[in-house]
Amino acid sequence: MTEGVVLLLKGFLRSPNWKKRLLLAGLAFVFLVALIGSAWAGKNVVLVIDGKPYYLKTKAKTVGELLEENNLTLKRKDFIKPGINESIRDGLKVTIIKAKKIRLVVDGKSTEVELAALRVKDVLEKLNIAYEPSRDEISPRESSLVYPGLEIKINHLIVKIIKLKTPVPFKVLKTVNPRLSQGKKIIKFPGEKGLAVQTFKVTYLGGKEIARKIISTKIAKKPLSRIVLVGGRKKVRPRRSYSFAARVAVARGSRCLLMWATAYVPGYGCGYRTSTGRRATYGVVAVDPRVIPLGTRLYIPGYGYAVAADTGGKIKGNRIDLCFDSPKQARRFGHRQVKVFILK
Repeated sequence: MTEGVVLLLKGFLRSPNWKKRLLLAGLAFVFLVALIGSAWAGKNVVLVIDGKPYYLKTKAKTVGELLEENNLTLKRKDFIKPGINESIRDGLKVTIIKAKKIRLVVDGKSTEVELAALRVKDVLEKLNIAYEPSRDEISPRESSLVYPGLEIKINHLIVKIIKLKTPVPFKVLKTVNPRLSQGKKIIKFPGEKGLAVQTFKVTYLGGKEIARKIISTKIAKKPLSRIVLVGGRKKVRPRRSYSFAARVAVARGSRCLLMWATAYVPGYGCGYRTSTGRRATYGVVAVDPRVIPLGTRLYIPGYGYAVAADTGGKIKGNRIDLCFDSPKQARRFGHRQVKVFILK
């Protein structure tokens, strides 16, 4: 058709006037036929649905007619550009993004949304969700395509400086008071806890604390020590009924001897059996048989009832050796002068 137009133009330039008018009419007819043929053949358009292109030839006059022609129905939240009233022209690109229901979890808080977005990045921009790709966690990636039922998780990394008040324990100071009996305690001052202000650098990811670092500690209030008075006066142990037993022995006509007493423990420099064959134990004493006959029952204040059932190479005259069950008891008794009551 283009070659026919060129030939008509050459003939028009070489022909006389009446022929020129005739050629001009033919040229107009050719343009009209070309225009009608082009309209009949349709226009080329590109229809892009959720990022996928479709190349179409259409006779539709508007975008809305194009959708009807291809049996496409849009929902209220779907995105289309240009609008449905836009006229169709050759080479027009029509973009459609379908609305999809997705789940969004931001710092542990979940919500469902429905919107038209092609990629994860588009969702975050539409919802005005601020984030820092180099610091925050985003799953799936920003470039991932959005599909129905997709779950997008965003965990923001946040660093906060916080201050906490913590109690400071007080010390306990003990002071010996000789006026108080040994073992007795009196709280003179109860003490007061102090107060410290600690500054921390706390890191959160997705609303959860993942790290905590102490920056500084400042004592806002010093603790006051508790003061306890401890008795230092030794208790005077009440004497047992030895004096009473001694008085009973005297009242019964018992004889009393003033003797030097030592202490021994079986197995420490001596055997476990006495010279009379009895087992050496507490209550068995060694004597000089010339002063106290073996088998005599005795009472010794500070030691108790005993029986003369042993002898010793160094036990001569007014000396007596008392048997104890442990070295500690023997050391405590030591070497002293005692009264020995000979019981009848």
